Amino acid sequence: RYVNDLQRLGLKTIARLDEIQGYELREEVTVAGVIVEVRERISKNGGARMAFLQLEDLTGRIEVLVFTKAYPSFEPYLSGDEPIIVTGRLVREGEEEDAMQLKLRAESARLLKDARAERTSRARIRLPAESVTPAHLKHLADLLRGPSGVAVEMVVAVKGKGQATVRLGEGWRLPVDDEVVARVERLVGAGAVAFA
Repeated sequence: RYVNDLQRLGLKTIARLDEIQGYELREEVTVAGVIVEVRERISKNGGARMAFLQLEDLTGRIEVLVFTKAYPSFEPYLSGDEPIIVTGRLVREGEEEDAMQLKLRAESARLLKDARAERTSRARIRLPAESVTPAHLKHLADLLRGPSGVAVEMVVAVKGKGQATVRLGEGWRLPVDDEVVARVERLVGAGAVAFA
């Protein structure tokens, strides 16, 4: 559900992190994924909490080191299954040069859906003219009528003839909310909603 947002938000995939070399390892990187494993520890000095996570996206998995300073920004997400955005610095750890593993030393975390909502200014809904009925349009109008959300563009596609884009007025808004997007896509088709 977030695949189209990853590039728009400037996030790297986990698989692409291996391409980062040398001095670039010290630069800040931002990735998104789902926490699939958590090991929490108490630090030796002061009893503060820390965690070691496995973060997974559609391209791979990386270990995320969450030390005591960053732990508070991760704590709300450790037991959930919502995709998160992790910002940190890459490190290579291991005994031998050819066996070193790439890890992410975390600095902060936040929900991907929150970042998407903050960085979205409009929604584009693609309507295949031949399969959308007046009943579909009525239900769609009910979902889009309201004061909150982002501006909406409707792309009406006529098979073999082309398409037209219509920008809806201020009274028509789409909330940047997974549940509402799922309801729209059940009406007009999977993948019909894109954010910009």
